[in-house]
Amino acid sequence: MVPPLPLTVVIAADGNFSIPLALCVESLLASARKETRYNIHILDDGVRAEVREYLQGLQKPYGCTITHHDVSHAVEGMESRSIYPKVAFARFLFDTYLPPDMLGRVFYSDADVLFCDDLTPLFQMDMGGCTLAARQELNLISRERYEYLQHWAGQNGVDMAANPGAYFLSGNILIDTDKWKEHQYGSQILARGLSEDAKKLSYPDQDIMNAVCWGDIAAMPARYCVVPLFANRYDRAAYDSMYEGRCLYSADELEQAIRNPAVLHFAGVKPQVLLGPHYAGEERFIDFWKRSAWRDYLPYAPQRGTQGADLFLDTGRKLSEQLGGLRKRALKYSILRYLVWGGRRARYKTWATGLAGILKAMKS
Repeated sequence: MVPPLPLTVVIAADGNFSIPLALCVESLLASARKETRYNIHILDDGVRAEVREYLQGLQKPYGCTITHHDVSHAVEGMESRSIYPKVAFARFLFDTYLPPDMLGRVFYSDADVLFCDDLTPLFQMDMGGCTLAARQELNLISRERYEYLQHWAGQNGVDMAANPGAYFLSGNILIDTDKWKEHQYGSQILARGLSEDAKKLSYPDQDIMNAVCWGDIAAMPARYCVVPLFANRYDRAAYDSMYEGRCLYSADELEQAIRNPAVLHFAGVKPQVLLGPHYAGEERFIDFWKRSAWRDYLPYAPQRGTQGADLFLDTGRKLSEQLGGLRKRALKYSILRYLVWGGRRARYKTWATGLAGILKAMKS
């Protein structure tokens, strides 16, 4: 199957993910083949104005279209948590924002993603008649976490006996738009998302998508959604014991996916650009960030527990604007730790050490 050009990509983001969105979109465009063209639709729940303006400026040099759609009212009332913002449900409204004549396939992506390769081969995949194609959730099918899936299946009346590993990630999805509209999956998922039961789910949008679309999701190639946090799930040596026959991918495919990812999805833990890479694949994101127009901003809030530095950095302001204040605080805590005792001394020492590390990283 040869997909029609341009390829349609939909990305959802709120204000907190403004800079990750900019990096996500630009990486998509920068990794495209010369002949590939994209129509990009942003499901926008408060993206910062300067990011919207920047993205508009990418259209001419990359020969793409980028359209923003305000979805703030559409996702009101949806279940929202710090790591699962309500805009996550906007992905299931994608068809209501696309032009009526836009049929065929659409690729949806969260914004905490770095694209490393062209998406044309993905759009060409055989979906086996299914409405969706997504990456199997490797963490929950593992021996340590499979109990959760069994509990989820019981709650949703899903019989997993025939296919015990058929549970998929919702962060990167290839969608057959015609079939999606025919089945009215969007309205079904959103109705469940507004219910009281959604508050009890560990993975709200993902659990609901899998329940509503059960049996209608194909496994897309593993390299189109590689999650660095779970790099150990791609381990060839532990393949058989880890998945106990539930994995839809071969050990070879998982090994190649982690070595040569097309899409890196930073679900769970975000790259800490001033601390350096911690998981496989994060170095690609940090290198791209350093070469981007956003290298003077933190893409993500500092991770809790990073020596207290999360208390002193603001993702909304340029790092250069914060430098003076960081130096003053580093000096302040370095002095204070010698004047007090006990827990306060340990805390000031931690903060001073963390700030010293951040300042060193900012210099490089």
